[in-house]
Amino acid sequence: MTEAALKDVKQKYSEVLESGQVWKLESGRIVEKVMMDVAEGFKYEHPVHSLIMNPDDLLFEDKFTKAELDEIRNTKSVEFDQELPSEMKECLYSFSDKKTLDQLNNAVMHQTFHPTREPDLHWVRKSFENAVDLYNYDVLKDHFVEGGVEHNVWSFIATCFHPTKIQATSGKKRSRASTDKHNQKRVLSGREATVRQVSGRQPDMKCTYLGYELGLSEVGLKDDGAWGMKELFECRMKAPKMLKDFFTAIVNDNQATIREAKTAAFILSGLHMTVIVMDAPKGSICRTAAALYSDTMVKLKLLLLYPNIVI
Repeated sequence: MTEAALKDVKQKYSEVLESGQVWKLESGRIVEKVMMDVAEGFKYEHPVHSLIMNPDDLLFEDKFTKAELDEIRNTKSVEFDQELPSEMKECLYSFSDKKTLDQLNNAVMHQTFHPTREPDLHWVRKSFENAVDLYNYDVLKDHFVEGGVEHNVWSFIATCFHPTKIQATSGKKRSRASTDKHNQKRVLSGREATVRQVSGRQPDMKCTYLGYELGLSEVGLKDDGAWGMKELFECRMKAPKMLKDFFTAIVNDNQATIREAKTAAFILSGLHMTVIVMDAPKGSICRTAAALYSDTMVKLKLLLLYPNIVI
């Protein structure tokens, strides 16, 4: 971080503190004040410089008490484990007792759902069909690139949006919100050449609605674990900063949504998935929360890896 960049960070925190629109914990401490002190002590870029709070980041363990971190996590927290509709749950678990690839194929063929009248069930059935085909045709034995992981293994993420008005598009398209953020100080000048436009970040997939970017995915060819360099960077730095750009673009046009708006990211590493959701429960700093595997995701992953397993 340059001296000018750190000065800009301090100015942003100071503006929040001076506004009085801060996150005051039950202990009386101000979250933004603690974050500003942390940011000033770092010479390398960190999400805290972008006013992003991750209460699970180990660096905050000695900055807040356990009770304070729990309060930050639980205030208007995102519910990742909401109950599935009974019909969808029944459809998902209808595959759980299948012991062979042939049994999985038969289970897929014996279920049919209407694409428009039963879109969720159709999506579940289609997702399992595509997953089983990975083994029918030995797709996972091929040496494919990251795009192959996204399109072959994780295609059900994009297809789940098909019945909605949200568009999920792949192909490394630059984020408009990120580009706007990087170029917000560009002006036409008669005294010197106009600063060249800076390109925004490029997610592997992004989800848009009415021109607003709501979510993204980042894909890695293999899973090096939660502390592998690629996943660490994408989960803790790249994705949160892009989500913040998305969030800011939405809120700038719709101020009333600041405490309710959310943006989300899917971080895909081989057969591992982490979901990150960003919000601003107090309307000042942004907070991230990450989801672990749900019971259904664990079973789907096991079925993908071991078709003969009894779950």
